[in-house]
Amino acid sequence: MYTKFLNRPAVRIVALISIFALGFLTLMVITQSHRSSAIAAQAEAVSYDPLSPTSWFLTCTVKEVAVTENRIHVLCTTAPASHPTVFYFVYPAGGTYSDLTNRYLAIMNTAFVMGKPLAIEYNNLGIFNPPSCDTSNCRGISFLAVVNP
Repeated sequence: MYTKFLNRPAVRIVALISIFALGFLTLMVITQSHRSSAIAAQAEAVSYDPLSPTSWFLTCTVKEVAVTENRIHVLCTTAPASHPTVFYFVYPAGGTYSDLTNRYLAIMNTAFVMGKPLAIEYNNLGIFNPPSCDTSNCRGISFLAVVNP
């Protein structure tokens, strides 16, 4: 019964495309996992000065990933100890930012779907926030990585 269905050319093509897509996605996840581990190790090896006025580092559990007209953002479940009201981390969307925006969005979604922590380097000074990022609860992203706990 199923043999006749599976022998149809259209079904074979769809099956091959599905297998190829699944293999490609698996390869991307594996590659990203290895790269993220290496990047996270480098990030942890770097000494972040807590008195630095610009660059701070946080590992967060992702609660929400969102896309708006002019930005993408991730909402963390906890705020940095140094900034207890900052839960949103944002990167501008569109224009010259498109390529990196897409990469950051993929990393954010990977962390969210897989339930993995997200390592974020952010600009501590709210005056450098992307558009529509409120200085009281939001900071701009300068680095992202999915890390293994």
